[in-house]
Amino acid sequence: MDIGKVTNSGLPLEPSRKKTKDEPGKTRSKEDRVELSEEAVSLFKTSESKRLEEIQNKIQSGYYFQHDVTEKVVDALMRDLKLS
Repeated sequence: MDIGKVTNSGLPLEPSRKKTKDEPGKTRSKEDRVELSEEAVSLFKTSESKRLEEIQNKIQSGYYFQHDVTEKVVDALMRDLKLS
């Protein structure tokens, strides 16, 4: 059996891209975009408000004024600010 040279003739060199006609009055952007459903936004707001309430309760109860907690907070701040 004689096998000849394999070529890519007939195959596109680059993946084909569908060309769409630009609609008048619309500008095309090359930026990515994310759209969130109303349900997702609602869940996010609910979880954020619960987290904020937890933090407020900890502040009122004096949780952040405990020595070991204060040290952890300061250490985290120093790491974030790259001071240690």
